[in-house]
Amino acid sequence: MTDYYTSGEFAKRAHVSVRTIRYYDQQNLLKPSARSKGGARRYSDADFAKLQQILLLKYLGFSLGEIRGLTLGASDRRRLLDSLQIQRRLVEERIEEMTAVEAAIDSTTQTLEAGKPVDWSRMLEDCQVILTDISEGMLADAKKEIGEDSRFSYDQCDAAHLPFADEEFDLVVANHMLFYCDDIPQVLKEVRRVLKKGGRFCASTYSKRHMHEITDLVQEFNSQIVLSSVNLYDRFGLDNGEEILAPFFAQVTCQRYEDAIELGEAEPVISYILSCHGNQNALLLDRYQEFKQFVEDEVAGGFHITKDAGTFICRK
Repeated sequence: MTDYYTSGEFAKRAHVSVRTIRYYDQQNLLKPSARSKGGARRYSDADFAKLQQILLLKYLGFSLGEIRGLTLGASDRRRLLDSLQIQRRLVEERIEEMTAVEAAIDSTTQTLEAGKPVDWSRMLEDCQVILTDISEGMLADAKKEIGEDSRFSYDQCDAAHLPFADEEFDLVVANHMLFYCDDIPQVLKEVRRVLKKGGRFCASTYSKRHMHEITDLVQEFNSQIVLSSVNLYDRFGLDNGEEILAPFFAQVTCQRYEDAIELGEAEPVISYILSCHGNQNALLLDRYQEFKQFVEDEVAGGFHITKDAGTFICRK
């Protein structure tokens, strides 16, 4: 007969809390092999082996969602190997970053030990940042916000025709902007051209799930309301971004940013809706008070807004 462990015995053997065991059960990560007549969880040695796999993958940096897929499909060894290779590359990148931090710490320590003053403004003097935008006004705002800093320069240009030499940059960042570009493949071709070999390109975006509760809310009030005439995530989003980037870069990984909004008042929701670039203002003009009351009623018990954004990290 199979020997079973209680939740307490099982958790103690694995050096985790009983609460963790229960949570993994609720998340469909680790179901008990049996239950007592009273419904208490009972675990086997096979469950212990699976728990060790979960804990190892969690230690390696996998999310619980990723772990669920890997452990439930235990026969899919190829997928697990590919995922581990991705994790290894992320670790290597982190090592590079921490090596640079270590060098900065050593330099600062030597300066302090020598009794010399530390010029904190020059700690990153080897780092040069060029901020670009097609809008002169946006660059002016950025310059005003940053102030006088010799490490930063500004260049008004079109991302599809970058005025820079081949292999000039270690890092290029496109922060929620690729989906606005008319010719995304041409922009990516330019990004690849100006990146050094082994350089990185970081492109942030969001998915169709991002803040979908807002759209659901207004369409429940009036199904004709459209908050945006173009779904930017269809042009470049978390769901299709890897496919778009893959032809231009040797490695592409995605890191999602875990976040959400919890609201208990209607005013921020209404302000956001009215600021959108759709047809909502025309349709709500004659029904604003009714709409305001509708939103207040919906938000009164608490209103959860999903945020599903992330960044693609690509290496040339």
